[in-house]
Amino acid sequence: GHMDFQSIALPTELRHLKRALVGSRSLSISWFSKIFHFKKRFSFKALANLYPFEQHTRVSCLFFTLLFQSYMPTAKTPVEPTFQSLCPFKLGYIDIRASESRLLSVGYSSTEIPLSYPSNALTERATTQLQDYFKGKRTDFDLPLSLDRYSPFYQSVWTALLTIPYGKTSNYSQIAQQLDNPKAVRAVGMANGRNPFCIVVPCHRIIGKDNSLTGYAHGLEMKRWLLELEGAMGKQKTLF
Repeated sequence: GHMDFQSIALPTELRHLKRALVGSRSLSISWFSKIFHFKKRFSFKALANLYPFEQHTRVSCLFFTLLFQSYMPTAKTPVEPTFQSLCPFKLGYIDIRASESRLLSVGYSSTEIPLSYPSNALTERATTQLQDYFKGKRTDFDLPLSLDRYSPFYQSVWTALLTIPYGKTSNYSQIAQQLDNPKAVRAVGMANGRNPFCIVVPCHRIIGKDNSLTGYAHGLEMKRWLLELEGAMGKQKTLF
């Protein structure tokens, strides 16, 4: 089976874990950005005798996490070559990293950072598309993303973000409804905040129900600037 954890302290998730463990020979658990795979048989009853799970949910979930990490096998996934480009723009630099065939991340830095890897055709293509976006010549991106490293839930949220049109906004509740999971508002918010492909996957288009900017991993100044660039928000007048 597979479990997608968005928190370590929700009683409902502990109950799901209890059901998943009973009689399970194989269990895959994604916890935030990490995925743990277990191939051993677990006995929930035996573990329950070691700790009063139902009485101390917050601590017991952490106990489960630490216990599972101790059983986590060493990853043997081959490391893909990494390539990198920097795309300068008004507020700083977009840090683009990719394998030979897919983007691995699109980050942001307010200051120039040293390049750790050479560029390749994909990072240069992403740079060109981002430059066109900043000039107002592009409204969407045609770039392959490395999404399969993340949980199915995170992938579904980021895919939903890609459906928000240029110049429009949405909110956590609307995305949760789009995923046919209206109670997942909190989890949608967490996935939105952990988006590894800024701008390309437009998490900046998520605002509050009251049209407030709410939070943004790269700062509200950048979020406002991006929304103004796209025409989703009127430009603020300044005294200077």
